Amino acid sequence: MIMGLWGSGKSTPLITPTQGELRIDRHNLLQLSPQQLRQFRRQHLGMVFQQFALFPHRTVLENVEYSLKIQGIPKGWRRKP
Repeated sequence: MIMGLWGSGKSTPLITPTQGELRIDRHNLLQLSPQQLRQFRRQHLGMVFQQFALFPHRTVLENVEYSLKIQGIPKGWRRKP
């Protein structure tokens, strides 16, 4: 989990890593091509928006699972403990 205040740079290493190592699940993101990095983010990372971007008509759980829903992942799997 990467957590911090809005505008503090949480997304920057996941979008444009430039030096060092950023390892997630034994993958060094700095060694991935731009296309591989996009695919990795799609398959391995999720995002929960901050207050300004939450859907007010959805529950907390529905907001958290929204990115999985738009990927077509069935409700039963999204809510699997």
